[in-house]
Amino acid sequence: MLTLHGEVARTIADRIGAELEPEESLRLATERPVDPAAYDQYVKGLALFSRNDPDSCLRAVEHFELAIEIDPDFTSPYAARSLAYSWAHKGQITDLVRERGLSYARQAIERDEELAEAHVAMALVHKREWDWAASEREFRRALELNPNSAFAHAFYAQLLRELGRLDEALREAELAATLDPRDLQKRTMVEWVHFSAHRYDEAIERFRAVLDLEPDYVLAVYNMGLARTLLGR
Repeated sequence: MLTLHGEVARTIADRIGAELEPEESLRLATERPVDPAAYDQYVKGLALFSRNDPDSCLRAVEHFELAIEIDPDFTSPYAARSLAYSWAHKGQITDLVRERGLSYARQAIERDEELAEAHVAMALVHKREWDWAASEREFRRALELNPNSAFAHAFYAQLLRELGRLDEALREAELAATLDPRDLQKRTMVEWVHFSAHRYDEAIERFRAVLDLEPDYVLAVYNMGLARTLLGR
C-alpha cells in the first residue's frame, strides 16, 4: 500500500511538472513494503482512535502495538501509539503517563525524524507539560514535513484554541476536517473552536450534524449538552 502511494505521488509529480526537493524524491523512492497484517492492525487502531473516548483509544494502542510486533520497521504505528495513549490519558498527569508518553514519542521520532505524526506526538507531550512554545515548534515541524497531515492540523488547532488564538484555531480545525471529512474527531474540533468563541448556537448546529452521522459519538453528545447548558437550556 505505501509503495503504491509513493508510485502514485511520483507519477502525479511527473505529470504536472512539479519540482520535488531531493529529500522528497529520495523518500518516495525508498518507501519500503509493509507487512499487510501490520497495516491491517494499524488501520483498525486508527478507526478506534477516531472515536475519541478513552476506552477506544486504549484499544487502539493495543492494535498499534500488534502492528509494531508484526513489523517493527513500520514506523507509523509508533507515532499513532503515542497519540492514542496521550489522548486516552488526557485527564491524567501521573509520572507513569508522562514517562510512557515521552518514551512513545521519542521512539517514533528516533525511527523516522521525517514522519509528521511523530512530531505531533512530541508536540502533545510538550503540551501536557505546559511548554507551549516547544509544542508549537513541533506542530510547525510536523506541518513543514506534511502540510496535508489532518492529525497535525487538528491537534495544532487544539493548542491554538487553548491559547486563545481562535481565528488561527478555526483555520487549522477546518483544514483538518477538509483533509479527513470522515473522521468525526476532526469534525468535532471545528465545533469546539466555535464553542470556545462563545458561538454556542453555531456550535450546536455543527454538533447536531456530527450526531446525525453517529448518534452515539460521546464527544459530540457531551459538548452539545455543555453548549445547551451555557445557553440556559
